[in-house]
Amino acid sequence: MKILTLILLLITTTSFAGKHKHHKKSLAKHQHGAVTMQINIVKNEFNLELTSPAESFYEFEHTAKSDKDKNTVEMVNKDLKENILTYLDSASLSDCKIMSSELKQEFEGKNHSEIHLNASVKCEKDLASRKLSVTLLEKYPRIEMLQIVVTKEASKADIFKVKSKKEEITL
Repeated sequence: MKILTLILLLITTTSFAGKHKHHKKSLAKHQHGAVTMQINIVKNEFNLELTSPAESFYEFEHTAKSDKDKNTVEMVNKDLKENILTYLDSASLSDCKIMSSELKQEFEGKNHSEIHLNASVKCEKDLASRKLSVTLLEKYPRIEMLQIVVTKEASKADIFKVKSKKEEITL
């Protein structure tokens, strides 16, 4: 019994350490100005995950210490959590509501961080074939390229690379 417990402990520890190490690598390799958004659609609902170097939104990556920096972080976080649908097309998504959203800033060292937004959205109607006018780059000019990966039930992912202030994509 002790041997089985020890084996399970080793497997769990090794698995966790591997995941932790992988996550650290993603922070080290991020590219300023490059933002990724994953949209996973199931009928009239979708989950949205946005990952970005903090610099693309806050204009810095260090821990906010000054009142100005703290205010910037607070305002951007509130904007993204509450208004992310606005930057995907408020008219096309007017029947949709953010059910939950969470934004975290993750640090590696003192001057290196990323933000991660997760939002769950529910719409009254099916999302199939809706056209979205993406305007996130217009609001946040430090974003140079937004890669949007859209996955739908039982189909392959569609990948869009948005580089202009206003670009249209079809779900």
